[in-house]
Order: sequence, then C-alpha cells, then structure tokens
Amino acid sequence: MKKIEDNNTLVFIVDGKANKHQIKQAVKKLYGIDVAAVNTLIRPDGEKKAYMFNWLLTMMFWTLPTKLGSSKQSPAV
Repeated sequence: MKKIEDNNTLVFIVDGKANKHQIKQAVKKLYGIDVAAVNTLIRPDGEKKAYMFNWLLTMMFWTLPTKLGSSKQSPAV
C-alpha cells in the first residue's frame, strides 16, 4: 500500500518469462487499468516483480480493492 500511496505505483509478482509489454496488457485485461510504464526487477531468489506507474492510479487507488475482491469497502463508497 505504501507504494500506491506515495508513488502511484502498483507492484505485482509476475512470471519470470513475461516481458513488459505482456505485463502491461495483462494488467489492462484483468483490472481495466491503462498503465503508462512498467519497470521490472528480478530478485536474487529468482522472483520477478513488476512496478506499474500511472497518474490514473490515484483514482484507481479508491476502486482497486473492490476489483481485487477485498472485503473492505473502498474509501470512495
């Protein structure tokens, strides 16, 4: 949550073989978010993280918990 709040960034664990374009398209398809940029990081344990940036994520911050299936109500409700 800190990355979302401070940097308008979402972080996902992704398949190690996925490229940035594939990650961007998957996020758009699954969550309806238009991502401006994707940065990736491969951790020493082999896990790959994708960091997605977008100014529209400020708005998505309020609705994403609902889209992800959180039992908590989003602050916009």
